[in-house]
Amino acid sequence: MSMNIPTGKGASGSRYWKSLDDLAETPAFRTWVEREFPEGASLIDGVQRRNFMKVMAASFGLAGFGMSGCRRPEQAIMPYGKSPEEVIPGIPNYYSTSLPTSFGNVPLIVESHQSRPTKVEGNPSYSPSGGGTDVHSQATVLSLYDPDRAQGSYALSTSGTGDKKTVTWEKTQKSDAVKTLESVLSPDRLSKGKVAVLAESSSSPSREKLAAKLRDKGVIWSEYDPIDSSTTAKALGKALSTGPLRSLPVLKKAKRILSIDCDFLGIREPDHLRLTREFTKGRKVLSAADTKKMNRLYSVESDLTLTGAAADHRLRLSSSQMVAFASAVAAEVLSLTEKTSNSEIEILKKRSAKPGLDFSWCKETAIDLVAHKGESLVLAGNHLPEEAHVLTYAINQALGANGKTVKYVELPRDDSSNISDLVEAIEAGEIGTLIFLGGNPAFSSPAKLDWSALAKKVDLTIRFGSSIDETSEFSNLHIGASHYLESWGDGTTWDLSAHLPVQPLIEPLFETFSELDVLSILAGESKSSHPLVQETFKELADGSSFDDFLRIGLLTRKVSFVSPVYDLDKLADLKDDLPKAPTSDSLEVLLVPDFHTWDGRYANNGWMLECPDPISKLTWDNAILVSPVLAAELEQKHKDLNLLPKPTMLNKNGEVAPDTAVFSLGKQDSPVVKLTLADGSSIEGPLHVQPGLADYSLIATLGMGRRTVGRVGESTGYDGYALLGSDSSRIASGVTLSTTKSRQILANVQEHWSMEGRAIVR
Repeated sequence: MSMNIPTGKGASGSRYWKSLDDLAETPAFRTWVEREFPEGASLIDGVQRRNFMKVMAASFGLAGFGMSGCRRPEQAIMPYGKSPEEVIPGIPNYYSTSLPTSFGNVPLIVESHQSRPTKVEGNPSYSPSGGGTDVHSQATVLSLYDPDRAQGSYALSTSGTGDKKTVTWEKTQKSDAVKTLESVLSPDRLSKGKVAVLAESSSSPSREKLAAKLRDKGVIWSEYDPIDSSTTAKALGKALSTGPLRSLPVLKKAKRILSIDCDFLGIREPDHLRLTREFTKGRKVLSAADTKKMNRLYSVESDLTLTGAAADHRLRLSSSQMVAFASAVAAEVLSLTEKTSNSEIEILKKRSAKPGLDFSWCKETAIDLVAHKGESLVLAGNHLPEEAHVLTYAINQALGANGKTVKYVELPRDDSSNISDLVEAIEAGEIGTLIFLGGNPAFSSPAKLDWSALAKKVDLTIRFGSSIDETSEFSNLHIGASHYLESWGDGTTWDLSAHLPVQPLIEPLFETFSELDVLSILAGESKSSHPLVQETFKELADGSSFDDFLRIGLLTRKVSFVSPVYDLDKLADLKDDLPKAPTSDSLEVLLVPDFHTWDGRYANNGWMLECPDPISKLTWDNAILVSPVLAAELEQKHKDLNLLPKPTMLNKNGEVAPDTAVFSLGKQDSPVVKLTLADGSSIEGPLHVQPGLADYSLIATLGMGRRTVGRVGESTGYDGYALLGSDSSRIASGVTLSTTKSRQILANVQEHWSMEGRAIVR
């Protein structure tokens, strides 16, 4: 971070700093950096054996303690590469597999020592990501050894009522779980109502075949993900009168990039591994001539993201104003390219006439984009309203980007219903059996959905998941899900260019099921997951070898792209009642997936909780991020917040410096505040001042604050899902902030390794 401020005698240029204390040169910070051996390295207090065992339990399993029963799968699995499959003590074997996610499968290579998976890396055979992977993929190997995983199937037992009500889980035989699944579509059970499945999204063609068979049998199939991208594809398809359209940016061909609240270099957007690789290739400067070929990134955002931090030009703007910003850029681009009438352009300019919008920034950006027509690109974040994506498509069309720097794939029309339709059916008493397949909707769905009341209207609820969680509490039966490293399955990459196997490295450690096994039993199929995956491969492979598929880890697929033409005259028909810009009395909240836990699924993963957020540097917790401007205004109203330093003394240069540091040896004492929406929904969490935010935008995260979680994830963070809109919208306006009398200590490593003479930039 840089800021032009006085830096003492003889200093010139920008001042680079790591934290607010560093910027202000607080006495506490000066003491910290002047020490030859910083105190933080020896701050570990006496750790109780109980807490040590709690945090280290999964790591012990990874090291082999208590896991002597690790066995290889009964079916033949193939090692990566051409070397023979041999198990030699001390010599690792490598196997290809893939991690199923809501953004497609991630191609992986897993290192295994004597049939025990120990490390995850990207698959170099998949050239778009070049063997890269992300933190969540790497951390999944620890989840395999999580002692809090469901170790079988459990029947719910309750006793007492009200405050004295207790819930216990009694382990049942695996055969009993199979019998229950087999009876779901029996005439007796169907007499009590329809069968419904609420599943998290998947790219598996094998799963889709089984889902289609269940739909043919009358099963209601619904899908839900809190961090969803399908609405964007559906919105574009609707605007262009096609099926859902998935956009695939081609950054390696882009010389000018405008990112509208789109963190494509972080974890929030799909395909970020490929996009990061392509973007960074365009930043390599090996000679003077390369400077003219280097790409340029414009970023407008409300949060400070990895994409914004890497931008050449960055504009702070609230997320609710992104449609107005896109309208302003569209007006300038269409005017410069003469692609539509002046009346359409005037309508766009009128729509973008919002106070606080920097029109000169919009104009200069548009000029640069048009100057590189055919080599420029505009991206919009998946959380933005559909108007932003339609405007983005129109801008790219005018820039000649469609089919060049961004390509589009028309997806099959989705036959699944959404979570709102399912809830209506439950409330109408139409559902007799409800199956939760993966995910954790009782935690991650909008808080207005009362799953406790909904579950009472269903005769039988079955939960299929990796651990006992919030959704399990409303289920009659919990069926343990196998880890992907002990399951057979398949999937496709986000860009649809590769079909990937999910290949188990070991037999299930416990009496758990794979997702395909559960669906196969429900559909009355006699095949297990392994032959189902083989069958799907044969349909796609055109004679290729299944063994080669497992060994290499992918089957290349041909992708057909489309570039439908958008009628620019329709821009005048877009929704015009845009939200007002936030103020200090009416704030805005942007809900983002938590870096540590994503949507909550990694809440019991110690590696992820320990890994610092790349921007805020918080660990083991989340905070409500606030801009320095708003922090200063809050301190004017509430004198005891202590968010920012208070100048009361002189530093070593004789300049006024604060006497209260924000950080103290890695500990951050933060005030707890309450955020309330107009409908009364609220959350409480600690404040963290984050430079780079839009003035009156707050950032809250989703995925922390789990109520039913394992020993590692207990009492970590606040739950941001209470602010999630009924339509799963992640931008909330009209938010009020009130203080509480509580304070909370946050673990922050922002100043770690700060030392005298160790400049950030030399």
